[in-house]
Amino acid sequence: IEEERKARQERQQQRVAEAKMETLPLALASYRKNLETIAENVRASGAEPIFVAQALASHLANLESGDDFWMGAMDGGDSYVDQRQVLQLVGRFNQEMATVAEEQRLRFIDLPRLLHGEVDLYYDSVHFNERGAQVVADKIAAVLTEGEGL
Repeated sequence: IEEERKARQERQQQRVAEAKMETLPLALASYRKNLETIAENVRASGAEPIFVAQALASHLANLESGDDFWMGAMDGGDSYVDQRQVLQLVGRFNQEMATVAEEQRLRFIDLPRLLHGEVDLYYDSVHFNERGAQVVADKIAAVLTEGEGL
């Protein structure tokens, strides 16, 4: 992980083109279709889908730091977005998931709300460290077994 972080820092940083950011409605429509297909396929197999929103480390809410956020899947892995864009993107995708879950009558777990902005659960703002994975597992288990957090 540390080697990859260093390699990313050494690459020339470039922003995701604003034109690409403006395609968000198309991306959301595609995401919606994928979620609907997932729900349909899971139900067809005899199971009930559960959607879980993406959580981010709360330091991303501190927009004054100006840190950039690497977008590995965009532009061949060379592009970055600023924190405002990350919050916008993740928020919009989470909202789309919540809407599909409501329309499809699926369980939706609002993980960001369950985690209450705990920063020490992440190793890189998005991915959970070992403790974070355990906390998330415990919270999701509580929702599923006791109905907490819905």
